[in-house]
Amino acid sequence: MKTRLLLLLLFATALAFGQNQKKIDTLLSRLSRTTLDSVKAKIYLDLGYEWSDVDPKKAGDYLNNAQAIFEKNKNNRGLCDVFFNRAIVYEYEQKRDSSLLFFKKGIDLGTKINYNDFLGRAYVGLGWSYNNAHEYPAAQEAYLKAFDIAEKTGNTIAQGDALRKMANLYIQMGENDKGFLFYKKSFAKYEAANDSATMAQLLGSIGFAYRSAGNYDSAIVYLNKAIAGFKQLNYLTMIPVAYTEMGMAYLQWKRYADAEANFRMAIEYHKKSNYQGHQDALYINLGKALTEQTKYAEANTSLEKGLAIAKETQDLEMQRDAYEGLFLLYEKQGNYKLAYQFKTLHDNAKDSLDILEQKNQLREITTKYDFEKQQRRIDKDAFKIKQQSWVVYGLIGAFILLSLLAFSYYRRFKLKKEKQLAEEVMHQQDLATKAILVAEENERKRIAAELHDGVGQMMSAAKMNLSAFENDMNDGDEIKKLKFEKIVALVDDSCKEVRAVSHQMMPNALLKNGLANAIRDFVDKIDHRILKVDLYSEGLNERIDSNVETILYRIIQEAVNNVIKHSGANHLDISLIRETQQISVTIEDNGKGFDTSEKDKFEGIGLKNIITRVTYLKGDIEFDSQPGKGTLVAIHVPLQS
Repeated sequence: MKTRLLLLLLFATALAFGQNQKKIDTLLSRLSRTTLDSVKAKIYLDLGYEWSDVDPKKAGDYLNNAQAIFEKNKNNRGLCDVFFNRAIVYEYEQKRDSSLLFFKKGIDLGTKINYNDFLGRAYVGLGWSYNNAHEYPAAQEAYLKAFDIAEKTGNTIAQGDALRKMANLYIQMGENDKGFLFYKKSFAKYEAANDSATMAQLLGSIGFAYRSAGNYDSAIVYLNKAIAGFKQLNYLTMIPVAYTEMGMAYLQWKRYADAEANFRMAIEYHKKSNYQGHQDALYINLGKALTEQTKYAEANTSLEKGLAIAKETQDLEMQRDAYEGLFLLYEKQGNYKLAYQFKTLHDNAKDSLDILEQKNQLREITTKYDFEKQQRRIDKDAFKIKQQSWVVYGLIGAFILLSLLAFSYYRRFKLKKEKQLAEEVMHQQDLATKAILVAEENERKRIAAELHDGVGQMMSAAKMNLSAFENDMNDGDEIKKLKFEKIVALVDDSCKEVRAVSHQMMPNALLKNGLANAIRDFVDKIDHRILKVDLYSEGLNERIDSNVETILYRIIQEAVNNVIKHSGANHLDISLIRETQQISVTIEDNGKGFDTSEKDKFEGIGLKNIITRVTYLKGDIEFDSQPGKGTLVAIHVPLQS
């Protein structure tokens, strides 16, 4: 079986795997609507991520666009992410030198700017690349660094990624007991983070590991769970790979009809997906399953198709497997002449692979030996130079050292005090802002309760009294009756208005169902004949910190009210997307817009409230607007791990 295909399930992680067509469509739609460079760069980066394992050329073009914007804006964090995604594209293309180079470039830059969340991912990626190259000690070292960083930052998902990679490494090295132990630890981390996508991928990895160990019934159980997860998530790339892996399990278990059924399911899902890689292995193994069922004509067609793909991609390993399948086919048919020809081709391909493997091993050994020899010579020369220099520079160094120590101590003391003062000022500012926001929310709750329980009850009582009084009226006086009905209707409308105002001040949907549902409940109450609102949300199935939810709700509520009052728009797009480390909110209308260079436009209470709340959440906000061209508000709020 083709190594690359087998390792797809083994190495699939949160790195970048599985093209999500729905997400791609959403990103392209957002790209067509925005003119803001920072938003465009993030979308280009995400599109490069989504295309990394499917179309390297397209992924590279998107990443070039992202890199140009990040370099222009001197956004080093963005550049780190570009380097990371480039490394993944090169890894899928099996251009390992380039992959390692870009992982290391990202790590160097991330270390300089102290970008710890990125460093955890980058070390996982570096270990993945080393693992694919069978450099296991280097891979293990990278995974351990990734886990240490994830523990320090408290990032549960990153801890799971590192543990999972360690499990894969032990499975590859044949230490299955350790591998399954680390899989369980990894699954517990993903389960704690409720990361259903990676849990599905991990189930596939466990299924692969069980198949490799010859435990086929357990492999089938886990692969079926993985397929169910992939279908729920619409991971069209992973579904055919998982079906192929299940077919391999049945083939090795000698349940050939089941193997054929799963291989054919893999072919069907390949047709639904843009991902067409590794089909040579699929058709070759389908041919073997058909041969064992004496379906010789179909087997021959499938094996020849797999061989043609293997020749086109110049894959010797798969050509060898195809020759083996054709040899067995013709042998079972009694055509010993053709069987002998394909047996000879199989043996030649196997010999070529053995020679190639020996050359690679010899090249690795020679490279390591030359490196160590050169390093020893450099170390020896350096030691001699050091011996000669020690005496000369000893006294000078001691004097300079004492001077530097004194100066350094004074400077550290001064910087420490300045830092403490700055931190205390920022802390006090945060406390003041928080106190204001908490007081504001408490006042909203108090007023909402007063309106609902006080004024609302009084209005309801007034309505009941009026209804009772209606029975005492003279039925013949139509004018008085009409006036009375108007009074009752006015009281009824007032009751509804009080209820609506109290719910706006403290919405039940926010308290019960979370941010996305509260926003949806809010916009559903807007008259769509005046303003049509389209709301898109992603990743907000799980609740976030209640304080963050409340403040984000107020921000979006204020922004929508500004659109209604000032923009003259008839269409509004709201997008809420929760990512691993942040929530992104975009609010875009087709109204009259304004000149963002005019400072007085930002003096209003509405925009001030929005900016103050975003600042309190340690987020950033950008306004993109021109007169007559609508307004886009882009907000990015970080989430605590």
